Amino acid sequence: SQYRPMMEQAQGQIIQKIVSNAAKMAEKIAIEKNLKYILNKDACVYSRPDPDTDVTSSIIAEMDRMFDLEKAEKKLEDSSAAGAENPTQKTAG
Repeated sequence: SQYRPMMEQAQGQIIQKIVSNAAKMAEKIAIEKNLKYILNKDACVYSRPDPDTDVTSSIIAEMDRMFDLEKAEKKLEDSSAAGAENPTQKTAG
């Protein structure tokens, strides 16, 4: 189907954005917690679960916060654009 390549390209772009954002959030968390490195679970053959060093939930929370901010900014931009396209008319009274 002709739509399959378009869908695959869109999916690739979404994944790339998620990975890029995750890397930014990992860097932020590493700086905040004074960590020298953060490993992806797939990069380790074995790691013992340790709540002191597992920053997964912190990274997810930061990504959620960033997503919420982007969503709010987009909503504000959309409402501003709609207001610019449909200005209210004031009548002299």
